[in-house]
Amino acid sequence: MDVEASTGTRVTACDVDLLALTAGHSSVTGGVVGADGQALPFESGSFAAVYLVYVLHHVPDQMRVLAEVRRVLDSGGRIVLVEFDARSSLVRLFRLLARATRRRCSFHAPGSLAALLEASGFDAEVGVLDHATFVVKGVRKVPGRGGAIGGTGRRLSRYP
Repeated sequence: MDVEASTGTRVTACDVDLLALTAGHSSVTGGVVGADGQALPFESGSFAAVYLVYVLHHVPDQMRVLAEVRRVLDSGGRIVLVEFDARSSLVRLFRLLARATRRRCSFHAPGSLAALLEASGFDAEVGVLDHATFVVKGVRKVPGRGGAIGGTGRRLSRYP
């Protein structure tokens, strides 16, 4: 589905691998930017939402990336992360491949990634996509206001 066409939202695609990024996102209205998530080249508060899909497990300093995401989100901005579950057999295979290729990957179980988001200044909620993947949605905490996802006004429950 084309998010821009269906919502009228301007989308900017960003990845450290600009060549891979341009292959699939050449028509986004906000442009395609080659950048490291640990030092995003955007002004503070310039995004309403940030999506990280199968990204965080590749990043050496995950807290730094989440701090950067928090910085570029506007007040009450949303983050959505899709990641592989550290407990899945698929991740066991990824870890073997990472060792063989000398790459570093750091996977989380849903609860540990939600806790990492909370520690980074987000209210977090977890949902399971399938046996190997999950999604964590977060809302940037605003000082003096309670957090809620989806405008429910309720405190989020903890997940495994």
